[in-house]
Amino acid sequence: MQIYSLNPISIISTKNGKKIKIELGNIKMEMGICRFAQFSNYINSLSQKIDENTEFVELALVRKNLTIQLSLTDFVKLWHSTEAIKSQNLIYKN
Repeated sequence: MQIYSLNPISIISTKNGKKIKIELGNIKMEMGICRFAQFSNYINSLSQKIDENTEFVELALVRKNLTIQLSLTDFVKLWHSTEAIKSQNLIYKN
């Protein structure tokens, strides 16, 4: 089992907004708009399962069948970051 450092979390949109780069510690992903939309929907579905007893959220990444466990604080940062990218990206607005 590999241990990954999950600090910091960053999500960056390229200037033209067609690629999104996500970094969770030393886990780096780059995806197009459609893949990012799927990722964002996945994060939103996980957020609906949070209750008052939730301390950690398990995040399953397709890359190498990797499952990571985020603290609730880190998950909320990730969730809000994906929402911020969506709200700034005109492609999502119809």
